[in-house]
Amino acid sequence: MANQQFKARLTIKQEELDRLNSIISHMPQEPAAYGGDEEMERLVRSAIQHTGSQIPLYSTEVWFPGGVTAEVNVYPPGDKEASAYPEATLYDGYGEEIASSGPSLILNGEWILRDEENNCYSIDIEGAPQKEERGTIPEQFNATMLVDPEELDTLNRIMCFSDQQDDFPEVDEAELREFADSLAEKSEPLFQKEVRFPDGARADILVTPADSMEDKAFAQAFLYDADGIQIGYTDPYFTLDQDWTLHGENGAVYTVDVQERKRDLDKTSLGKELSELRGIVFRALSLPEQLNRRVAFLERREEAYAALTQELPKALDAIEERLGKQNPEQSASLAAGNYLYTGRMNQLPFGKTREEEAAGFVPALRTFADKIRTAGAVHDATLSEDAPVNGFPVDAIMYLDAARELENAAPRFFRDCLSFRNQLCTNLSLISGEEREACREASDRVDTLRGRLPATKKESPAEKAMREVYSGNRDTVDYDKLNQMAVDRLTKKVASDRDIREVAEIARTINPAISNTKAYAKRMIHRADRKILR
Repeated sequence: MANQQFKARLTIKQEELDRLNSIISHMPQEPAAYGGDEEMERLVRSAIQHTGSQIPLYSTEVWFPGGVTAEVNVYPPGDKEASAYPEATLYDGYGEEIASSGPSLILNGEWILRDEENNCYSIDIEGAPQKEERGTIPEQFNATMLVDPEELDTLNRIMCFSDQQDDFPEVDEAELREFADSLAEKSEPLFQKEVRFPDGARADILVTPADSMEDKAFAQAFLYDADGIQIGYTDPYFTLDQDWTLHGENGAVYTVDVQERKRDLDKTSLGKELSELRGIVFRALSLPEQLNRRVAFLERREEAYAALTQELPKALDAIEERLGKQNPEQSASLAAGNYLYTGRMNQLPFGKTREEEAAGFVPALRTFADKIRTAGAVHDATLSEDAPVNGFPVDAIMYLDAARELENAAPRFFRDCLSFRNQLCTNLSLISGEEREACREASDRVDTLRGRLPATKKESPAEKAMREVYSGNRDTVDYDKLNQMAVDRLTKKVASDRDIREVAEIARTINPAISNTKAYAKRMIHRADRKILR
């Protein structure tokens, strides 16, 4: 659109503004002219030393709605006879320059820039007011913005579309069409809504469309004073429903909590109960990652195992029971998956891809809980045993293995909570470097056997048998069982003792509690022979 006016206020600390203006107005005088002001002399000497440089002495950025930005820079003198100078440059959403002020003689005041469509961008630069006395608490203003569920979903999908292209080459056709349609709205925000605060200020929340299929749409908040002058803004984000915090003048803080407007159906007692149960599911799934943030996963992993094997299945049972009574004709597992995915009763996820993810989500969660039950049993069984030297607890490797499998079935918005293997191996501050390396080696080995990582060399018969078994039986983390199955295969093919011994050696990289690989191999051979005899 053309002939629009955008106004912003940029405040700079008064002391810094005075010094910058002094450098601009007094250059190229000798530093000694500043009467003993050491800081001023330092700044002037710095400016002189950078004569001819294109690196600014001062630089800041101002955002305008629509992705337009303005850079305000103070450049050093072009030569020894010139002065430092300020200049403002306007850029469009592509980062292309669309207007420039040219050099000026003073930094503060009103800067006006116009683009080719005669849109006017005004920046009022002024010194920040005196700091408040110590002990004064800045004013805080809070507001809530409600957005209809379908609109919120659409906007969030559009903003995360480019990320999905990187991770999922086969993007759902409905999502592709939805994103492509949003590009037609380049001249207008996809979403724009304002809230007003008691002091007269207002905040605008906007979602700006992407410029092309390779770019991203984004959300951003802007703060305006009672006169409509822009006085603050946030960085761009790619999720609309969150707390938006803006800082105004005199230290005032403005927070806008963007939330989904609940449907009447979801406000009922059943809706509230289901919401609480959904929260239990996601809190249980998030607990290991939260413990890892506090560098406490290994020390307190039994808490996570208890939540995932007790609270998680109970919550799933309750959700299926409630939804089954509400709609007996629909599969309770499918209804529960849809609800966990959307957070709303009687609503399908958007697009075929999400519907398929939701359909398999509850079965995947139950399989995950069973795997963690196995890991927990291994953990309990080894509590009374001595920890292996330079090893890593195999139950923790089992958890990481189970979480990696669940990633493929979990909603996209939740996968970050499940993929923290690298952070876990890094956060092990209470163990040695050798143990940390053992964690990575064991995890990489399991990923290779599961087919999540490619083999780095030609496979031996033992490696091939183990990969076929591990990748073909993803529903268990009972590694002893899987190792035995691999040996059974090799025995039927009349494999050598060396191949069986290699299975035991590989098993030991995953589970360092296998201290005697020869004895472990011997037991597996004995079991395999007994099966053949039967």
